[in-house]
Amino acid sequence: MSTVPSLSIVFPTHNEEALLGRTLSEALLRKMEYPAPVEIIVACNGCTDHSVDIARSYPVKVIDDARYGMSFGNNLGGREALNELLLFWNVDTSLEAGALTDLASFVQVEREIVGGFYTRPDKVYLKSRVFFWVMNIFCRYKHVPAAGAVLISNSVYKRVGGFDESLPQGTGSDLARRALAAGAEFIYVPTKACRTSVRRFEKRGYLRQMLEWRRNILYHSTGRQSELTKHDYEVIR
Repeated sequence: MSTVPSLSIVFPTHNEEALLGRTLSEALLRKMEYPAPVEIIVACNGCTDHSVDIARSYPVKVIDDARYGMSFGNNLGGREALNELLLFWNVDTSLEAGALTDLASFVQVEREIVGGFYTRPDKVYLKSRVFFWVMNIFCRYKHVPAAGAVLISNSVYKRVGGFDESLPQGTGSDLARRALAAGAEFIYVPTKACRTSVRRFEKRGYLRQMLEWRRNILYHSTGRQSELTKHDYEVIR
């Protein structure tokens, strides 16, 4: 019997036709690296493009719902997940060769965990490298997932009720906070094989994004989640 937990990879998907095929092809390759059963779930929420058709052309589980929401999309897939460990993987994030092999060395069936991966930018220049270096140190110190992917034991996910769908921002940090309070152990997989898109940072500005991140974590740590509901989530493609 494997001591490595079975894995459900959830892709919350909203109008990602430009990236989804590449990401699913990559996920199917990575699946073979993991030494335990893996299922892949595409949770299409509010898609008005060809994302659903693209997802259905791959050997994955596809869920399609007309409603839209970042946390709703995560929960849409998370509620259908059957395996012991959940990986919420953003469509614009690339898990390269070795990422799931590294993950397997950090997790065991008997451990209840929440966490994420060391993350690099998909466009490497000085500003992005400095920002992501600071982000990784900050997230590891504060015990919150970095951009791109969130890991959580299915048992903990169910116990805390999944992602808070009332929050427009900071949902990964909020989930981690509640999971840790429920007894989960924080892990930060130090693989260099996780790259995420800088499209949001480039459009909104690195400084603005960093300040919002810091504000969201402060609100969570001081019990002021209601402050987050006053802010909108901006969809960027």
